[in-house]
Parts: sequence; C-alpha cells; structure tokens
Amino acid sequence: MTTRFEKHVKCANCGRERDIVVIGSTSSFGYSDLDTRPAPLARYIQEDLVDYCPNCCYASYNIEKITDEVKKVIDTKEYIEFIYSFPYNPPIRGYMGIGYINLKLGKFKEAFHSFLEASWIYDDMSLKKSLKDITNVGRDYSLNLFDKHLSNTEEVALHLINLDQLRRNKDFDKAKERSLGILNKFSSKLEDMERKIVEFQLKLIEEKDTKTYTVENALNDK
Repeated sequence: MTTRFEKHVKCANCGRERDIVVIGSTSSFGYSDLDTRPAPLARYIQEDLVDYCPNCCYASYNIEKITDEVKKVIDTKEYIEFIYSFPYNPPIRGYMGIGYINLKLGKFKEAFHSFLEASWIYDDMSLKKSLKDITNVGRDYSLNLFDKHLSNTEEVALHLINLDQLRRNKDFDKAKERSLGILNKFSSKLEDMERKIVEFQLKLIEEKDTKTYTVENALNDK
C-alpha cells in the first residue's frame, strides 16, 4: 500500500510557497527491473519523489533545503537553459535538474542515478501512443556520464545498469562488449545472480531485444 499526503512547502531558493504531494510510505512486491527500477507499488511513486520549483527552476529531493554550492550552480544561465531544454514536465525537469547539479559538483554516481530515474519517467511517457517515439534523454545522459566518469568503477551494480541501458538503447555491439568486459573484469567476484544477469543480457543482445525485463526473468531463464 502507498500513502500520499499534501504538504505545504517553501522553496529554499526563491521562497515561493505551494502545496505538493509527498509519499508517506510504500512497499515493493517482486523483483526489480534489470536497470533496478523497483517492482510495484514502489514502481509508481517516482513522480512524487522529486520536486521542481516552477518559479526558479530549483530541482531537489527536498525543495525546502539548499546548500551554497548548489545555489551557485542553479543561479547560472547554463542551468536555466538546460532546464528549459526539456518539456514542461516537473518530474523530468526535477530529475534532470538534480542530475545536472550533481554532475557540476563532481558527484557522478548521484548524477547517474538521477538521470536513470528520469529515464524511467521517459519509459512511462513512451507507453502513450502519441509519445511512443520520444527520445529517452534520461537514458542518453546516464549512458554518456557512465562512459566519461564511471566506466572504471569497481561497483558491479553500476556496470549492470549501464549494460541494460545500452541494450535498451539498441547499442547492441557496445552492450555485447560491455557484457564480456564484466565477465572478464569481475570474473572472481561476480555473484551467481550477477553472472546470470549478464548471460541473460547476452542472449537478449543476440536477439536484438530491447524490451524491459526483471531480475526474475534472468534468474528463471533456461
């Protein structure tokens, strides 16, 4: 069960006050997607976990707090132009804005996850017939960030997310290369579940399959 309630908030950057919906509690039943998107019911609260101020464009997981270093980023022309490059969709602007802020602050892992969360919103948008061909900009940004700043990480989980994004983005050659690289680089430390995920991804890559799958699909694949 998911509980939501309204909360009156004041933007820490510009002072604008308004009511927003916040999550009181939720739960998740089942396996996550291969890119770590949670199972229901937590799957459907993504839009309520981020906030975006329509007055000053501040994006945050907690709009009522801000640090001096964040303020320096969002007070730039570049940040505003970045925000306005996206359609007026508060969750999209929220996650992309947080990703941009963290990227500028050198917090690459945090930026990667924010762009990843934006990609989930884009995935949901693409389910609408009128938007089925929309470009998943969140996925594009997380892929580019990974290549530039995280490709040498020792965190297997990040490599597995990146692998799934490559496959779903139809970059099959690179996804295959990444799969084999994971098996080689982490051969001695891969857990059975992680190895099965990579092997499942290799099968999907050969089939040029771009659909969404869960960890359960990987574990039960024959």
